[in-house]
Amino acid sequence: RGGVQRHAARARQPANQKQRQEHRGDGEIGPTKQACGRGPEAEPQAHAGERAPQAAAALTALLNADRDDVTATHYVRLAWVVEFPDSADGTTAAAAAEAALGDVAHRKLTAEAQFMRLDAPALQQYAKASLARRFQANAALSKLVLRYDDTALRVLGQALATPFAPLDELEDRLRTFVLQRFDVHALQHPDRAVLKLQVAEPFASDPRLLQRRLDELHVARPDLRAAADLFMVAEVGVVAGVDDHAARLRVGIEAVDAAIVRTALADVPDEDALSAALTALREHAAALRAVVAAVSAAPKVLERAIRKANTTGSAARAAAGALDDHTSSIVVAALDIAQPTFS
Repeated sequence: RGGVQRHAARARQPANQKQRQEHRGDGEIGPTKQACGRGPEAEPQAHAGERAPQAAAALTALLNADRDDVTATHYVRLAWVVEFPDSADGTTAAAAAEAALGDVAHRKLTAEAQFMRLDAPALQQYAKASLARRFQANAALSKLVLRYDDTALRVLGQALATPFAPLDELEDRLRTFVLQRFDVHALQHPDRAVLKLQVAEPFASDPRLLQRRLDELHVARPDLRAAADLFMVAEVGVVAGVDDHAARLRVGIEAVDAAIVRTALADVPDEDALSAALTALREHAAALRAVVAAVSAAPKVLERAIRKANTTGSAARAAAGALDDHTSSIVVAALDIAQPTFS
């Protein structure tokens, strides 16, 4: 706080003096051109672990300063980024930061991140996140679903993992390899299509040709347009709506009702097992009807109905196990048809 107050007090100095003021590592403000404020005799690049305690003290003073201590004109928000690499003795970066900075390492911490190699697996995750944002933000794409087969996702990561600033290249390459490989207006179901990213032929069946194309992409100035044929995006299905799920579930309910009738007419020696199975099936049929009724209700109501139907379905399946093989197979077949899987 003292450093901030002195800075406000010196604000009336001539501009040429104010421009020469830099923040000292120990919380003081003084007229020096040294970035660390320790004078020309100090080492220009001191180790972060050695300077950390003084920096922590200054940082704590600044973060605890009241807004009233300084005028809005001279109040500056500072973002401190401190890197502590993992050491060879097994000390983690978090432990090293806490040992050097003390309480400020966890009390004043805004965020932490681990820097990792930008290899193909890492670029796969960047690509999936970026494409998900693009699909969500675009009205024409927001109702579409993009899937990846394992080979295509692996090759996409390799195609993105250029040694020349891969994150700077990411958006351009995704546009070339994915977004420009299909036309929304040419889809059979432009409002609910399921798309799948695949490695195109002949690259999918020729590993040497695939590797040659990937090598061409790992240069400083690749020809992305010439490499666009590495992938293809195919329409492989449609996103089923809630009404579609409800219609299929009604078919399942009819199957359960039929199973109840056939089970009641079956010649089952164990009457207790038969009674338990019929009770479980009737409860499950009621739960399935509740799911259909909740289709137009709030999402949480539908989720609760689905959870209950899944519970009653498991109970009916377990009860069917005590019946004879023929009757049990009838019940299980009906339960397999009636799967309330949508939410």
